[in-house]
Amino acid sequence: SRANYITLTKIAIPLIFLLFLNYYVLFFTFENVSRQIGILTTTFLSGIALYFSAERPQPLRLTTIDLIFIWYYIQSGIVIVTSAICSQLGEEIFYLGMNILKIEAPLGLISIIAFLFYRVKAVRLRPNIS
Repeated sequence: SRANYITLTKIAIPLIFLLFLNYYVLFFTFENVSRQIGILTTTFLSGIALYFSAERPQPLRLTTIDLIFIWYYIQSGIVIVTSAICSQLGEEIFYLGMNILKIEAPLGLISIIAFLFYRVKAVRLRPNIS
């Protein structure tokens, strides 16, 4: 159990930094779209590298760490695709898309935290028959 918390801590710190970068680029101006896409792509690839550096004790089972990274990939993917598409549709649409993401990103973070608390609580309360 302690090893799980250590592993979660080891991935949480860099993942929080990557999430901060994902949110930070939402405040870029329309003129800096290429920088935004570059930073978003780098954070996405850094997330993949972080996942493969994490300890995954049960490869045939979906662990909590796997779920965290799946959420991160979905969250990052939404930001990258929305940024790219909105930048092609004009400045007004770009700013509208970024404003929507400024609300969606924190809501996504709150939802994964709530899900993880629920998951941990459910595992702790599950009866152990052995």
